[in-house]
Amino acid sequence: MLTVMEKPDLTAAEKRVRDSYRKVRRSIGMPPTCIEIAQDLGITKQSAHEYMQRLEEKGVLTRNSTRRSRSLEMIRRPRQTSAKRSA
Repeated sequence: MLTVMEKPDLTAAEKRVRDSYRKVRRSIGMPPTCIEIAQDLGITKQSAHEYMQRLEEKGVLTRNSTRRSRSLEMIRRPRQTSAKRSA
């Protein structure tokens, strides 16, 4: 039996960081650092780091075991079909 992963509830700021992660990753072709996210959003490196930690805790990002720069990856979730959305 397949289960659909539920989308985590994200704050507006967390969504901005998630979207920035996607945009910067597409632009540079590799996972962005906290500094790159901070520069893209005009926030401090510490704030970017805290938001990325929250996204990791909520299951939006995952970190490989190296705990180094560029070790965060976006977790892909299955897309819901229109039939599932309306149910």
